[in-house]
Amino acid sequence: KETAQSISYNQDARLNNHTDQSIPSHGAVGLLLAIHYIEGSGHNTTVDAFAVAHALRERDPEAFKLLSTHVADAERDYIASRVDAAQNHRNSLLISTKYPLLQVDQDGEVWRVQYNEVFRTPSTLQFDVFAKWY
Repeated sequence: KETAQSISYNQDARLNNHTDQSIPSHGAVGLLLAIHYIEGSGHNTTVDAFAVAHALRERDPEAFKLLSTHVADAERDYIASRVDAAQNHRNSLLISTKYPLLQVDQDGEVWRVQYNEVFRTPSTLQFDVFAKWY
């Protein structure tokens, strides 16, 4: 959409690296956008977040531990983020989450990477942790 305010609807704007479904799932729409970009439209990049997490664990175990232990605060306002959608959204839906960026299972294996700069909110990390985490 040429006049889109939301980066989600403007294929000419750079969409920074992020994980889809950073808050809740939004299904097939993400897959359709991926096909759109694979066909040569848009200005985006793809990153293997699991490879990045494994490389970080190997190269900087302290950083990996910080990002897999301490939460990142995030919030998504679904009405504001869908301002350019064809549907006329009227009901509000505001979702707030607190999860580590790198999520590991009970064996310490990465099972999810959850990051989206757009949804970040002010951090609630303790002051002595924040400088190392950030």
